[in-house]
Amino acid sequence: MKKPLVSILTPTYNHEKYITECIESVLSQTFPDWEQIIIDDGSTDRTCEIINTYCRKDKRIKLIKQVHQGIENLKNTYNKALSIAKGEYIAILEGDDFWPKNKLEIQLLLFDDKKVILTWGKACIVTEDNKFVKSIPQQIENFLNINEKNELITQLLLKNFLPAVTVMIKKEAILSIGGFKQVPYLPTVDYPTWLNLALLDEEIFRGTKDILGYWREHNLQVTFLKKEKFFIGGIKLICEFYSTLPSYIQNNLTINFREIINYRYKQMAGEYMHNGKKLLIEKKWKKANFYFVNAYKFGNRKIKIKALLGLIISHILTFLNIKK
Repeated sequence: MKKPLVSILTPTYNHEKYITECIESVLSQTFPDWEQIIIDDGSTDRTCEIINTYCRKDKRIKLIKQVHQGIENLKNTYNKALSIAKGEYIAILEGDDFWPKNKLEIQLLLFDDKKVILTWGKACIVTEDNKFVKSIPQQIENFLNINEKNELITQLLLKNFLPAVTVMIKKEAILSIGGFKQVPYLPTVDYPTWLNLALLDEEIFRGTKDILGYWREHNLQVTFLKKEKFFIGGIKLICEFYSTLPSYIQNNLTINFREIINYRYKQMAGEYMHNGKKLLIEKKWKKANFYFVNAYKFGNRKIKIKALLGLIISHILTFLNIKK
C-alpha cells in the first residue's frame, strides 16, 4: 500500500542563520515520503544560496523565489505553496523553525480516524541558540481529543492553542475552505485558518502530548516585534468570527461572548506583566515601564495592582541609577 505523501510548506525570509537547521530536520525524518516547498520572500541575505545547495542534493526540496510580499500578504505566499503541493497532507514549517526527527511518523498515525482533518502536538519555544524557553500549549491535556464542535470553537476563541509548527492538515480540507486565510489587521494565517477549519461539519482535530515542533523566538521575529498588534488583531478577529457564527452555535458555546473577550484581555495583560518583570530583572527599567503601563491598561483589578507596583519599582530604580 502506497504511503501518503506529505507536502511541507516553508515560507522564509532572511533566515540564513536558521534555514540549514530547518531543512536538516526535514531530511532527518523517519518518514521519507515528503516534499518540501520553500517559498523565499525576496531574501537579501544568503538564504537562497543555502537552500539551493540542498535542492541540488535532494529533489524532494523545491525552492520558489518571489518578490518580497511581506507578512501582510502571507496568505498569498502560503497559497502559492499550496497550489504546488502534491501531497495528501499539508504540514507547516517556517524557515526559522525545526522538527524532531519522528514528527511525521508520529503524526500520520493520528489520521487513522477518517473524521480527523487536522492534527497537532506540543511545541517547544527555543532561543536563537536552541535553549529551551517553555512548552506550548500549557495544560495541553485541556485541548486533546476535543470531539464536540461547540467545545472546539469555544476553546479556539479563548486561545489559539494550535502551534503552527506542529500542525498537519488534510489537503482536501484546506482546499474546501478556499485555502489559507488572513485578515488585513492580523499578520498571520494560522489562527484565521484554524477557525475556518473548525466550522467544517463533523470534522475533528486530534492532538498528542508528543513534541512535534520547535518554534524559535528571536528579536527579528514578527510575532516578537508586533506583539501588541497580534493581541489586538486577535480580539478583533474573534469579534468578527463570532458575529458570523450561526445562532445555534453561538447559543451552545460553553461560555458567553463577554467572558471570552474578558479572558482574552486578561491573557494579554498577563503577557505584558510577564515581559515587564523580565525586563526589570534585566535592569532595562525604562523599557519595563511600557509593559507595565499596558498591563494596567488591559488587566483586571489584580493585574492593575501588580502593574502599578511594577511601575513604582521601575521608576525608583531608574531614578537611583540616574543619581549614580
